[in-house]
Amino acid sequence: MQLFRKLGITAAVLILAASLGACAGKKEETEKDSIWEPIGGSEKESPGESGESTGSGESTGRSESADSAGKGNAGEAGGAEEAAAPDGAFSYKDITGREFYFSSGAGGWASVLHVQEDGSFDCFYHDSEMGSIGEGYPNGTLYYSEAEGKFGTPEKISDYVWKLPIASVEYPLGDGEEIKDDIRYLYTTAYGIDGTDELLLYLPGMPVEELPEGYISWMDPMDRQAVQDGSMKVLEEYGLYNEPEGNGFISYPAAEDAAAEENPAGADTAGADTAGADADVSALLKECEDRDLEFQEKLKQDMSQLELNFTAEDHYRLWDDALNRIWGMLKQRLDADTMKNLTEEQVAWIERKEKAVQEAGAEYEGGSIQPLIMHEKAAEITRERVYELAELFR
Repeated sequence: MQLFRKLGITAAVLILAASLGACAGKKEETEKDSIWEPIGGSEKESPGESGESTGSGESTGRSESADSAGKGNAGEAGGAEEAAAPDGAFSYKDITGREFYFSSGAGGWASVLHVQEDGSFDCFYHDSEMGSIGEGYPNGTLYYSEAEGKFGTPEKISDYVWKLPIASVEYPLGDGEEIKDDIRYLYTTAYGIDGTDELLLYLPGMPVEELPEGYISWMDPMDRQAVQDGSMKVLEEYGLYNEPEGNGFISYPAAEDAAAEENPAGADTAGADTAGADADVSALLKECEDRDLEFQEKLKQDMSQLELNFTAEDHYRLWDDALNRIWGMLKQRLDADTMKNLTEEQVAWIERKEKAVQEAGAEYEGGSIQPLIMHEKAAEITRERVYELAELFR
């Protein structure tokens, strides 16, 4: 069942950077230290919910992943020498230093995209399936992609919408597979940017009533709720939308970019940076607790079981998103050895969480309430972990 696979994320993903450094030969200069750490799951489907049968009776992900490996489906539009918009209202420099996320919202799978000033971009995608096992890979299957490409000249559609043509895209790893560290790696296309030859860019300030429902469905839970209750009137961050596929990327400032915005003069603010990080974590926790109370009240309302299940999923996503945001802050703050030890600790925590969630749902096996029970258990455990990690800022 998809829910069970997505609620548990393999520990292999957390050690992805180390494993793939050896098996994929990624260039040092292209590595991105994303704030996204895949440590959860969701009922949102990843691209591979159907495919070859596995030893456990479950299906692997993305069985037709090789369709556009190598040159992408964007055509050969050239290198887009002029990256700025003709009237100068928008240029790729405006979104350099931002990270665009298309994900399950709880870390089960994700694509992360970065754009440079000349319109070149990279996109990293991963997904995993614990149940997709076989001889030589008892630890499951990891779907992975690295895309390198370039956008063409932006085209203005409206005051808040620009079309970004995908001039070229390549997949250096191709479409093969290999087994390493008891994990099967399947190299695939980048979910989110495939299936189209252009992306739509939404600018901050765009009225949310003009956003397509497909994009809104990929916003983080707090923003999506704010759109639904009318408290959010305009888009606050840049967004990317793959219209043919209905896939939306939300954006955040990269950690170093956010730090530069806080300290544009480049002053020596080591002490202030520490205080600022503490304040950021405190503000995040307060925001999450306020939203947590809202979810608790909502779960008491008279709703259908399906509505309750989706509300519980969003409740879990709230805390898992917070966990990922704190993890990103820690990656900027801690030294490499400390972060390595913390990652090992996190892997062990993931395994404990998976077991607890499965046990919580087992009593309701096959019942309509089972997703609610599992998501609420995941929310409880993840909230506790958020506070454990927040203590590292004290």
